[in-house]
Amino acid sequence: MQNKRLQNIIIHAVITSLKSGLTKLYKMSVDFIESFEQGVLTIQVSRIETDWKQWIKTIGNVTFLENGNVEVLCRDKLYHIEIAENTNGLTATVVIGKNTQKDIYFMSELKTVFRKTAYCIGCRVCEANCPHGFISMKDGHVTIDDRCVKCKKCHDVFH
Repeated sequence: MQNKRLQNIIIHAVITSLKSGLTKLYKMSVDFIESFEQGVLTIQVSRIETDWKQWIKTIGNVTFLENGNVEVLCRDKLYHIEIAENTNGLTATVVIGKNTQKDIYFMSELKTVFRKTAYCIGCRVCEANCPHGFISMKDGHVTIDDRCVKCKKCHDVFH
């Protein structure tokens, strides 16, 4: 039963990738822009395919603040991310600080979160890759269970 489910997910992934892969490859440079200047990482996403509030759960313990901003505890360091969402997409800004090894890993993982937000095609490979079954895809919507162990296997999947 589990093998049949995995086989169906893989078939769906291949078909979805073939249908939309070329279009997304063409738009890739326009839909996601990042910059790092004077210790501040800024990420702009102009096309939102999936919910970043789900993907961000994969990088640390997340607190969603009332003003729309987010705090992420990652490797024993608290990062405050300012989020500005509008009809043109979103901008995420975070003061990184000293650029330590922890900071570099965090920046890489945060970029992956927003790349997935911009480019996820709903192929369900992340769902199949999750060794704990904490990712589900339904009708193009991703859900990351709050019990996610942050193994980042889903970060290895990128189309």
